[in-house]
Amino acid sequence: MKPVVSAWNWLARPSLTFHLLLGLVADLLAGYFIFRAHLQLFGPLNRLSLLDWIVTYGIHNLDTTWWFFLFLLLLAGLVLNTLACTINRLAAWVRPGRPPADRLGHWLALAPHLMHIAFIIILVSHLVNYVVGVNDQNNILRQGDSLRLPGSATQLRLERVENDFYAGERLKFYQNRPLSQRVWLTFSQADGQRTVKAVGINSPIWQEGFSIHLKSYAPDHQGGMKRTPFVNLIIRKDPGIRLFAAGTALFVVGLLVYLVQVLRNGTRKDHREMTA
Repeated sequence: MKPVVSAWNWLARPSLTFHLLLGLVADLLAGYFIFRAHLQLFGPLNRLSLLDWIVTYGIHNLDTTWWFFLFLLLLAGLVLNTLACTINRLAAWVRPGRPPADRLGHWLALAPHLMHIAFIIILVSHLVNYVVGVNDQNNILRQGDSLRLPGSATQLRLERVENDFYAGERLKFYQNRPLSQRVWLTFSQADGQRTVKAVGINSPIWQEGFSIHLKSYAPDHQGGMKRTPFVNLIIRKDPGIRLFAAGTALFVVGLLVYLVQVLRNGTRKDHREMTA
């Protein structure tokens, strides 16, 4: 039991936090230059899950990707270190004993622990997205074509493309260009139910947990050669998004509680100085 306690105490050491953060900075600094020099290796991370990238690109190019695996290792160490520190602090906070003289201050002391827990939740949410999420790039459809949503029986069909073109004369660079667009898509489910939705640039739509983003489309200008309507869609599924939102909300709560604690401590300090 003693070796376990010793290992736990070592894991919860603040000095370990410092060394892990220092290692992360050094690793990311090296990774920045390697990344810029080998975009063909790291670019696929934008369209592949983390596990898919590791087995296709990562482990076969360790002379270049070593810094990324080291980054994951250091980040995992930082999460464990933060978790151990937080558990130790919370255990001391809830330890039974004489009721604290300052009950409000006792509760406000939870602020940093809330932010530490939120940090862990946010990192876990990103891990969930990268491991089991979907990031399907370059789904090209011509008008009337269909495709199946990844892992689903639902079919997506391109119906039509509509544009609202600039009709003025003052902005020459906007002439014959669309101010907005509506790409109409039909989702046909296995039970025969159909749903029609319109996606646009910077206006994604959601269907069965998937987010559909418009990357490019045609026609996207007036005049010239007539082009067959088509779209290039990005289909994403981020199962960790709710976990991320929960972590962010908890971090904001912790930050507000910490602000109250700082303001309260400052007010009490000023009061003591005035009465001294």
